[in-house]
Order: sequence, then structure tokens, then C-alpha cells
Amino acid sequence: MDESVLMDAFVRMFNRLYENRGALIKTLTDNIEKAIMKKASVKEIKALDKQIDKLKIELKGLVQF
Repeated sequence: MDESVLMDAFVRMFNRLYENRGALIKTLTDNIEKAIMKKASVKEIKALDKQIDKLKIELKGLVQF
């Protein structure tokens, strides 16, 4: 596959995610809350917070890219 085709597909996908980031974040937050409410320990909550922080950093890197 041509590199420019892959880059174009990535840019289109990223733009769609960026345009719908409010809905995406809302869905993510709702799902996290549901998971936590089921039976989360302090350890699990800390692990989720750590993962969320990692994902935020990755998303910021993609935005800067």
C-alpha cells in the first residue's frame, strides 16, 4: 500500500475523531464510570487513572503531529 494512501487514511480518521471528541470523551467517561461502579477497588481506580493519563498524553502527541 502506498505511504501517501496510509497517511491520508490516518488524517481522515484522526480528523473524524477530533471532530467528535466531545461524544467520544462522553462515551469513554460513561463507560469508565460504569466499570468503576460495578466493583472497583482503589488499586483498580488508580490503574484506570494512570491509563487515562497515558491516553491523554498520546492524544496530545497526535494532535501536535
